[in-house]
Amino acid sequence: MSAVAGFYFPGLFGEAKQEIVQEIVGLTAGKGFLELALVIVANNLRVAAVGILLGVFFGVVPVVAAVFNGYFMGVVLRDSWSGFGPGIFLFLVPHGVFEIPALALSFALGFRLGFWFRVTRKSAWFASKLKDYAAVFAYIIAPLLVAAGFIESYLIHFL
Repeated sequence: MSAVAGFYFPGLFGEAKQEIVQEIVGLTAGKGFLELALVIVANNLRVAAVGILLGVFFGVVPVVAAVFNGYFMGVVLRDSWSGFGPGIFLFLVPHGVFEIPALALSFALGFRLGFWFRVTRKSAWFASKLKDYAAVFAYIIAPLLVAAGFIESYLIHFL
């Protein structure tokens, strides 16, 4: 839903959106394939880790992050669509197949972590979840985001 909102209402966040776009352009401009891939991977890993860890605040942060990322994806799609037309999907789908499920999983884990207050043995439950989520992050989320980052870096050089 938030991606649809971003596509049809790209001006909702006004100047904040422009600042984010300028920050991303500043981080990625003039970079070669490997350097760009590492910047993309590092950013996505940071977003995923924050999405999980800040879920401790009753799951609010991952929900907000998911909505914002969806909105921003819609804005990027709209801006890209106006410049490249429907062919932009050829550039977005290959890395999105990896990135979207990885981020969705990290936000879902963070949301689940927000339910710590409903458990009777809080510290044991919390320690168990952190251990489990660290394994999911290391063996599922991180590899998906690394693949997505390298694919995105490769494809960006064709735009």
